[in-house]
Amino acid sequence: MSIRRSSYKFLSIATVFVASASSLSAQQQRHLFEWRGEVDREVRITMRGSELSTRDYGNDDLRRHREQVTAALPREDGEVVVRLEDGRGEAEVVQQPTARNGYTAIVRIRDLRGGADRYRLSAFWRSYSDRWDRGNNRGRNGNGDYGNDRGGWGRNGGVDTRDRGPWDTGAGSGTNNRNVLHWSGSVDDVLEIRIQGQRADYRTVSGSTPRNVQADMNMMPQRDLQLRVSQHQGRGDVFVVQQPSSVNGYTAVIRVRDPQGGYGLYDFDLTW
Repeated sequence: MSIRRSSYKFLSIATVFVASASSLSAQQQRHLFEWRGEVDREVRITMRGSELSTRDYGNDDLRRHREQVTAALPREDGEVVVRLEDGRGEAEVVQQPTARNGYTAIVRIRDLRGGADRYRLSAFWRSYSDRWDRGNNRGRNGNGDYGNDRGGWGRNGGVDTRDRGPWDTGAGSGTNNRNVLHWSGSVDDVLEIRIQGQRADYRTVSGSTPRNVQADMNMMPQRDLQLRVSQHQGRGDVFVVQQPSSVNGYTAVIRVRDPQGGYGLYDFDLTW
């Protein structure tokens, strides 16, 4: 296993918005870094502030990595996304930056075939306020921080998460999906749901506290999973921003984003 740490001066502002992720415009994101190197099995890239480090979880051979940091990771709530430019495996964010982890992001690259392959990826950060500004400074209080429940997690959101035992949601699809959570409620702006084991916490990132929340939950296995969201109702988006893995203590993070003013009703299943 090998580790490399790097700290860089920032490039000019013209290089910051060099590309866009598939669903974002350049105005809504910040280009954090570009990474190139060989991967044999697994590599984890950790970013905190302007410092970037790479750790190899492959064989004992030291493989060369090349990083270029274009902007520091902000110390505020937001979301890191990665775009895999080259490589036969997969890249994903396994830890999103929050106050809980000192605003540290971790990206994992996995190559599941024999031998090493060359990879290139770009990482971006987007602020909640950039994407969900409704023109009236909504979601912020007088000191510039996000409002209700920011930084605080409510255990199960005050909701009875009844253990109904495992059930599947694959009817008509030919596949059986194990259900972790069925959730419904009214959301105003941005809600984050954090799941570990059989515990579900939530926090209101911006907007008002959710209403009429109902949740039925099963135990989430303590192993690497690929969770999927089946959204049945809602005028905005529900998606997984952190998949459970050994890196984050098998903790999943789900975000509900409501783009319109007032409350919107959401209903979804989380399966693996």
